[in-house]
Amino acid sequence: MGNLVHNEKQKLHATFLNNLAVAAVVGGLIAPMFDRGGLGSLSIAGSIASGIVVGGLFHAGALWCLADLKEDCPHT
Repeated sequence: MGNLVHNEKQKLHATFLNNLAVAAVVGGLIAPMFDRGGLGSLSIAGSIASGIVVGGLFHAGALWCLADLKEDCPHT
């Protein structure tokens, strides 16, 4: 039962991190639409790139959590 609980906690943590990754990427893509200051295309590219980079880091963290899943032993 210990491995099952551990695995479920790891999957929930990975799901949380993956949802943060999606929010970062979507935020990076949507933020330039609300830019009223006219900062230019460099700011738009920076916003999109930073959203993708931060989203990628969160996603890597989610994959790292899933790598820690433990195998169930059916004989116990």
